[in-house]
Amino acid sequence: MQKIFFVLVLTVLCMGAQLLWAGVLGGVFVPNFVLIVIVFLNLYRGRYYSLGAAFLGGFFLDSFSGSALGVNTFSLVMCAFLTTFLKKYLYQPGVNESRVLMVLLVAVANSLLQYFVNLGRGINLDLGEAFQKAMGPEIILTALVASYTFERLKQCALRLLA
Repeated sequence: MQKIFFVLVLTVLCMGAQLLWAGVLGGVFVPNFVLIVIVFLNLYRGRYYSLGAAFLGGFFLDSFSGSALGVNTFSLVMCAFLTTFLKKYLYQPGVNESRVLMVLLVAVANSLLQYFVNLGRGINLDLGEAFQKAMGPEIILTALVASYTFERLKQCALRLLA
């Protein structure tokens, strides 16, 4: 029960931070904090924690967004699996740059997954324009705030699991 509570609290905190950031800046240039918590949980607790956070975070994002139900959930769950794969071949424990690189790669994968799912649903978007206006800023900001967010998540995890 404590594990479920831990994942729920971290996911809700990051979801709240993401919604607060979007509210303050009007929905433009918003980092994906839920994606960061998925990578964090995968690196520090394992894939089952990150899958739980991906499902919860995707459900919350789908609930609050105007897109079709399930798009965020699908892309975030796939990103949790991708993080497990990247952890084997890319992650170096204790190296901040490898964590940020993982977040960057997973953010790119998340944006591309959402683009292709929406394309499959019949929503035609120009890839260059979508990258310039939505995907690019989200990927860059997510990577920029990843290091700071990882430190704060580590402090939260230590307090919650102490």
